[in-house]
Amino acid sequence: MNNIKSKFSERGVILLIIGIIIFRFLYGLTNEFWFKDEDVIQIYLIGLKSFTTGSYPYFGADLVYTHSQIPGALQGYLVSLGWYLWEIPEAPMIVLNVILDLSLLFLVWYISKRLPQLPLWIIICSVFLVPWSICYFTRVINPSYVIPGAIVFFIGIFEIYPFLRAGVLSRRLAYFFLGFGLFWIFQLHMSWVLLCPYILIAFYYLIRSNKPKEIIGNSLSFLVGCMITGSLLLPTLMQYGLGNPNGTSVASVVTFHIEHLGIILKLLASFLAYG
Repeated sequence: MNNIKSKFSERGVILLIIGIIIFRFLYGLTNEFWFKDEDVIQIYLIGLKSFTTGSYPYFGADLVYTHSQIPGALQGYLVSLGWYLWEIPEAPMIVLNVILDLSLLFLVWYISKRLPQLPLWIIICSVFLVPWSICYFTRVINPSYVIPGAIVFFIGIFEIYPFLRAGVLSRRLAYFFLGFGLFWIFQLHMSWVLLCPYILIAFYYLIRSNKPKEIIGNSLSFLVGCMITGSLLLPTLMQYGLGNPNGTSVASVVTFHIEHLGIILKLLASFLAYG
């Protein structure tokens, strides 16, 4: 009897996941594309240009506020990959949803390992049916592609910090996730700067361990992760140095404003309200 119940529950979970994935894909596919959001068109065309011309996509999204572009080819290849597999207009949407769904399934697996007492269907619905995720991240736009990198990065953080670690993953894999996620997000969105303090704290705990083998091994894992995603950034730096074709410095992609320290409480309140 228990075996029958477990089979039914497994089938129920699989059907739930399949149904949600189909719903998310159809929602993103039927979203307004051409007229409402110029950013969507731009990201789509970056991949289309790379595919149709065979050119290397040295830069990603435009940054209006700094009059620059995000360096690196990751964005262009993530969009154009779909056309290498299937030459239809919806191909980038299909690839985006596959990448997103796989990363979300990984997140569901990780949460279920940390919180085994929580019903699986609650975890699945909480991860896949968050309104912001459905309404925004099912479209071909650069923040949508950030999510997989962010998931692996913060799972790595949870498995590194001693007060958060649950032992689900090895520390070496966790440090690999940090490097992989950092340069994944670096080529897609300006929010990569927010990851740096987390990395510094992670290495603080690593150095404080006073275990040379652990320090060397985890540092190498971090560098391998950086190299895998960062390799798509190197051609841009080799071709243009620290400037894009318009002469704008790559360093200007993110600018710091010291005067914002004077309104730190207001910014914190806005951040918490947004969350």
